[in-house]
Amino acid sequence: MATKEYDHAGRAGCVSLSRSRLTGCMVGIYETEQAGLDPSVGKWIVVCEEHSRMMGYDSLALTRRDKPAEWCDECREKIAAR
Repeated sequence: MATKEYDHAGRAGCVSLSRSRLTGCMVGIYETEQAGLDPSVGKWIVVCEEHSRMMGYDSLALTRRDKPAEWCDECREKIAAR
């Protein structure tokens, strides 16, 4: 079976891009190898596009529940400053 190629918004490996309701930052979900990232962090990766912070997962479903405000230091600071 062929592997699905992801390239949302012309970005290699990008599954989706959306704006976080908590921080206003863009958040990307990527297939790690297709994006040219280290697959040892997990098959899927969530990226806080504004701060270049990443978190890896083994399940695409888990990436969709992820909230960078929980692990991106800059996003946490942004929320705390409100």
